[in-house]
Amino acid sequence: PDSVYLAGALARQYGLPVDSTDLAEVAQRVSLIEGEDRLYGTIKQILAAASKPMPVHHFLAEFPRLVRQRMLPPAPQVIISTNYDWALERAFEAANEPFDYAVYMTGSGHFVHYPWGDDDGEPHAITIDMPREYDRFPIREDVERTVILKVHGAVEGEDQLLIERNSYLVTEDHYLKFLQSQEINDHLPVQILEKIQGRRCLFLGYTLKDWNARLLLRRIWQRTELRNPSWAVEHDPDELELRTWQTIGSVDLLSSDISDYVNQLRAALEARASGSRTEI
Repeated sequence: PDSVYLAGALARQYGLPVDSTDLAEVAQRVSLIEGEDRLYGTIKQILAAASKPMPVHHFLAEFPRLVRQRMLPPAPQVIISTNYDWALERAFEAANEPFDYAVYMTGSGHFVHYPWGDDDGEPHAITIDMPREYDRFPIREDVERTVILKVHGAVEGEDQLLIERNSYLVTEDHYLKFLQSQEINDHLPVQILEKIQGRRCLFLGYTLKDWNARLLLRRIWQRTELRNPSWAVEHDPDELELRTWQTIGSVDLLSSDISDYVNQLRAALEARASGSRTEI
């Protein structure tokens, strides 16, 4: 579920006379009226009922295997997600595809890194209290294993091990606290930041009408535009959306249903002959 879905579900749950699709605004009202614990509990219930891997999640999880099968260069990914659910991680687990993940914790103001492949069988949390120096992600010259970054945090699941409960950005007050530092280097680990600033990007599900998405992207590329040719996919974007993407940098906005788009990507990749060395 995206932020618009969550905003509507929260408003209906508590009978709020709010027409806004701004999740932070609706969550702020619920937090002030009902209390933050009830807000977090309700969001967890909504996500538990509505979250499951969708075609986009499955494609991203299966993409490295599809590449390997065609003897193409390895293609681990750095995936930045603003969603609170675990559907993407569930898809990677179902595909038996290794990944590291890192989750932002509002309480501490730090990301927590869960490396892949701990011998004890349980996720081992490493708090990234020095993001400008942290270098324990599987990233050297290239990305060696897929990394999923939950940049706004995540709801804890019954089978998820988080060091802090109810610790994700959702209300206006949370974002105000998040904005106290104007340096993105104080939040995003340096290995992640350098990798996404220096590569081409594919934006799936990021709508710049959502100020939270604009905030994230502008902070990542706050000193320079995104210069590497990149792509954003949205369903029926308008002229305002096109012009807003142009302020981010060299982003080609494509009009398509996101599920249809990844299905076409899958078909194009599957059509490649095994052994082809053509770059994707």
